[in-house]
Amino acid sequence: MKCHYELLCVRRDATDDDLKKAYRKLALKWHPDKNLDNAEEAAEQFKLIQAAYEVLSDPQERAWYDNHREALLKGGVSGEYEDDSVDLLQFFTVTCYSGYGDDDEVGINVCVPN
Repeated sequence: MKCHYELLCVRRDATDDDLKKAYRKLALKWHPDKNLDNAEEAAEQFKLIQAAYEVLSDPQERAWYDNHREALLKGGVSGEYEDDSVDLLQFFTVTCYSGYGDDDEVGINVCVPN
């Protein structure tokens, strides 16, 4: 998982206006309709950017994310955290469940831990 602030290319103390400007700029850059030659990667990036903006634009979600950012990104606040349980966070990303459409393509895209 990549930091939401890094995805939007903003500092952690960014204002709401800074977030909105960064989101709009990146949304235009990565919108699948503007990247027809690389639509799959663009759609993936666009989903990540949207998810990051949704979290950071909501004051309560942003506060929770800020308080738990280190644990989310590193698996523990001090870096010494070792957990043998299944990492469920990967299943809560927008890109995890791609490939479940009505198209003719056969196959299921399932997230597999790295």
